[in-house]
Amino acid sequence: MSDWLIVIGARIRASRISKGLSQERLAEMSELNASYIGKIERGEKNITVRSLEKVTTALDMPISELFEHIKPIGHENIPAPYTLAKIITMLQNRTETDQQKALELLQLVLSWND
Repeated sequence: MSDWLIVIGARIRASRISKGLSQERLAEMSELNASYIGKIERGEKNITVRSLEKVTTALDMPISELFEHIKPIGHENIPAPYTLAKIITMLQNRTETDQQKALELLQLVLSWND
């Protein structure tokens, strides 16, 4: 399973949930099978560009948002982006105020280890 597929799937799931959609509803809106949506979200399927376009259109999100902050091929020595991508995905649909609070909490937690 590719880190890219896991990150993209997690971002699709986060967007779907933030919009209050079930996998079945997203499948219907994107004209795909619900089990396929589940496999995409778990990073089990290598989604085609056409299906990616259908899903992002249904979610009303730019396709580029799925690829932000993912390490480029050839930089395998850099740690996997999964954890950072999960953090970004969790925060991207929050208000600026919520993001600022999360940053302050993160800074506080990290200062304990310094």
